[in-house]
Amino acid sequence: MPKGNKMPTNVYEALNLIKALGLNYDSIHACPNGCVLFRNTSRGSKVCLKCNNNKFVDGSHGVPQKVFCHFLVIPKLI
Repeated sequence: MPKGNKMPTNVYEALNLIKALGLNYDSIHACPNGCVLFRNTSRGSKVCLKCNNNKFVDGSHGVPQKVFCHFLVIPKLI
């Protein structure tokens, strides 16, 4: 980073910075092994269709093990 710039110290600050810049993103649940993304037809599935691994953290109520953030660049280019 150039002198005088600071990196966000936590996720909350990073998300606020992204929001302030006007960069939107989609959060998509993913298999912990990276097999599949749970979107469209597999969105409601609770286990991976390929490796049968659990989508959610054990003992949690709907907390995914892995989340993929997809930044939408096209709306910024138009």
